[in-house]
Amino acid sequence: MYVLLFLLLISCDALDWLKPTDDDDDKGKNNPAITYTLDVIPPQQMVSGHEFSFKVSLFDDADTVADVSANVSLLAKCDGKTKDIDAETWETGEATFSATFELDENTDELECKFFAETSIDGKVFKSEEYKVMLVRQVELVVIGDSLATGVFSDVAMGSDLSSKEFITHQLIASMIITVLSGKKFSYDVMDEQLLTHHENPFTCAATGEQSECKFSYQKQVGLKNYQVKNLAQTGAETAQVLAQLDTVASLLGNAKTYIISVGGNDFCSTSFTKESYIANVKAIVTKIKQQNSEAKILIAAMPNVLKLITTVAPSDNKAVKISGISELGIGEIALTCGQIRDGQDIAFGDATKKFDLFCPRITSGIAGATDSATTFIAAQETLLTALGTDLSTWASSEDNVKYVASITTTDFVAADIAADCIHPSKSGQKKIADELFKNRWDS
Repeated sequence: MYVLLFLLLISCDALDWLKPTDDDDDKGKNNPAITYTLDVIPPQQMVSGHEFSFKVSLFDDADTVADVSANVSLLAKCDGKTKDIDAETWETGEATFSATFELDENTDELECKFFAETSIDGKVFKSEEYKVMLVRQVELVVIGDSLATGVFSDVAMGSDLSSKEFITHQLIASMIITVLSGKKFSYDVMDEQLLTHHENPFTCAATGEQSECKFSYQKQVGLKNYQVKNLAQTGAETAQVLAQLDTVASLLGNAKTYIISVGGNDFCSTSFTKESYIANVKAIVTKIKQQNSEAKILIAAMPNVLKLITTVAPSDNKAVKISGISELGIGEIALTCGQIRDGQDIAFGDATKKFDLFCPRITSGIAGATDSATTFIAAQETLLTALGTDLSTWASSEDNVKYVASITTTDFVAADIAADCIHPSKSGQKKIADELFKNRWDS
């Protein structure tokens, strides 16, 4: 059962020039032959604990503000219950009601419907019902890709997943079942579970024993779960994040801090260009600022994917050992980084199967370099450095924008990489979270 605490402050603001005067005896008299229309202008969204105003107007047949005496009530219908906010007698056909609503501690958002009623000469007139979402004050919004979902992070590279309690066990088992069955794997179904139960560098939605939420940016700045919205999507590129912002616009004008963590999928895509990536990041920032001019924005630079693939987690490293995949009659299977990440063959019965490349532009580029792999890698390192320099320079000229370039130069070791050989494990996530905390806005 939801409990709403209504803290109400009512005012009736009459426009002086609409009031009846002593010289105009015809005004202020109700005409029973007129059909009146009530209109309510509500806020687009109400934040719990903040005061918002509702303007109520009464129009006559000529669609002008009616100059009549009437008693008007503003009502709210929330959680199936109707609350009478207040009633006021007006003389001019216009009033402004102010109200402060508070959600109970167990409710993050609630849809309410507001409407007005009045009675004139025994006839009741009622406005349409207007929907308004009552939401909590959001302090932090995270938008980005798989790094921000915490995918694979609960086990490090080389782990033996003998326990099914790990989300990564479920994820890799699903991948293996799908791929070895000749189908294409999709991560979409995992995002909700990941964002509900995982800690990642930015937020911690996890509850219970799966995570103590010790290191995330959210934890370090002292935010509670209801103060945070993590909207990250596995596999997202900057263009997809930019499009996503249109669907979550209501949050953008509410939060105080925004973390943008996207880039790895762009950099790994065969269609990647530095120019388009930078343009999309700038467009994401612009769209946030259009919704919230006071937004404080942290842009998390992408980790050095090249170093991860070539040095920290090369193809022949042991990725993961997993058991208990009864659907395929497999007692146990061990995979290398090359098989999980780079699309190398996996023997399965009389056939070979393979995963899609996790980072096709880089892994294919290294394998098929016309000059040498070393030359290709050096060129990509130069590109990555130039990208970071350009974004750092741009961010320093923008109000309330920081580019956390140190994430790209953070030193990762094998234990910092997850069982898919490319995403960070918890220790790797902690390193990213620490860099974000160093660059927090109150520092």
